[in-house]
Amino acid sequence: MRKTVQQVILEFEQEYPDLIDMSLSVFTVFTADPPVNVNGRTISAEISQGLSHSDQCPNSATLSVLVPIIFDYRKAPEYYQGLRIEYGISMGEEPFSDNCGSIPEEFSEGNEKGLFWDEKFSPENFQAFVERCPELIRKKLGQPSLTKIEMLHALTFGDVERHIQECQELKLKRITKR
Repeated sequence: MRKTVQQVILEFEQEYPDLIDMSLSVFTVFTADPPVNVNGRTISAEISQGLSHSDQCPNSATLSVLVPIIFDYRKAPEYYQGLRIEYGISMGEEPFSDNCGSIPEEFSEGNEKGLFWDEKFSPENFQAFVERCPELIRKKLGQPSLTKIEMLHALTFGDVERHIQECQELKLKRITKR
């Protein structure tokens, strides 16, 4: 018998308390029709259906979670109980120290300018944020000896080189679509 959405969420939270401590919150479980494959990753289509907590969790569902901008993706799984996990960045929810602002300026400008995802969360923006706020990042991640390259890996979805490649591919797709 399949588990309910509520059971899956509770088990995830119990199995990954350290992620919950890093301000990860499970948003919902949803199904998308149809999923789209982009650069070897399955991405949800525009139309998705959220499931209620009492629904049975289908095998093709996605676990959607929100995380703060300072989050160590190296500790986060890509799948849980066969469900793909989609990470969304919760902007403006997290308090920063005075020298870094309420939303890091490297990322807040993207909202004002209407930038695409790969522009807003560009490798250059992460690099600038790491250069400007290394002590805050170390403190938030609870790792006082973290190097700047380790910070970049932690913040850029677990692998800075892969993030650079994905941003380049997204930009190329956007340019060639015109």
